[in-house]
Amino acid sequence: MTGVIDVRYAAIKSRRPKTVWHRAAHDAGVGGSDLLDALGLGGMFDYPKSVYSTLDAILPLATTAPGAIVLDFFAGSGTTLHSVALLNARDNGHRQCILVTNNDVSDTEVKRLTRAGHFSGDPQYEAQGIFESVTKPRLEAAITGIRADRKLAEGKYLDQYLPDRAYADGFEENVAFFRMDYLEPDLVELGRQFDAIAPLLWLAAGAVGAWEQWDGSAPWSAPDTSTYAVLFDLNEAAAFADLVKSRSEITHAWIVTDSHSAYVEVSSELRGDVQTGQLYVSYLRNFTVNAPGVLD
Repeated sequence: MTGVIDVRYAAIKSRRPKTVWHRAAHDAGVGGSDLLDALGLGGMFDYPKSVYSTLDAILPLATTAPGAIVLDFFAGSGTTLHSVALLNARDNGHRQCILVTNNDVSDTEVKRLTRAGHFSGDPQYEAQGIFESVTKPRLEAAITGIRADRKLAEGKYLDQYLPDRAYADGFEENVAFFRMDYLEPDLVELGRQFDAIAPLLWLAAGAVGAWEQWDGSAPWSAPDTSTYAVLFDLNEAAAFADLVKSRSEITHAWIVTDSHSAYVEVSSELRGDVQTGQLYVSYLRNFTVNAPGVLD
């Protein structure tokens, strides 16, 4: 079945992975706190997992899937994404990793910030949250090899995982950071908040290249480096269809209209291999959760 990995056959050298490991590289100091220290984040996160133990945990499922998507709903310090980047560097894979986290502030910091007059939502308060103070700077340093203090990260990865790779070498990866916000319905009407929706379309199209901010005047958005396109002005449907046909890399197209028949008509003019979707004029309606009381 497409997109499904059978664990029985994904194990390294066709062997089942063990349930108990005893490997020095899995020590939370060697591949965890020591690594964070080298990335300029020493003492910022308690008990970080070893990047090598996380890699070994992912490896049985991802060895035969160089294009796998790894999802971690509890990002912590960002070890999972770091390990996926390490794995891609090992075998020239193009796996993607999605991390989800909040920006919680520790109880100790909350008390200190409160005494200083800073509360949730204040820049000084949010800067101490786990995402802003650990996850984001760790991933930026791991990918670029440059710490938040602009110094090169010192040290190298263990040779048995990635020979001759210094921390300062970074990785051939790109990372985008998103924040989930609640949008006011009135501001979303007539495309006034399209920039907040564009990253979702970019993700749906495979997260290739970059997404584009729309200035409200162009009849469509079709970033040169990405794989999606959005038609805003139905009067330009023919030219839009020609554009999509001329660019084989476009895999997804969205048509902004409240008319289903107009959507079907425009979609029929596009290449047959392009996945299409209808965006209502009020973009918010496309992302409404189907539950009572939600986004009423």
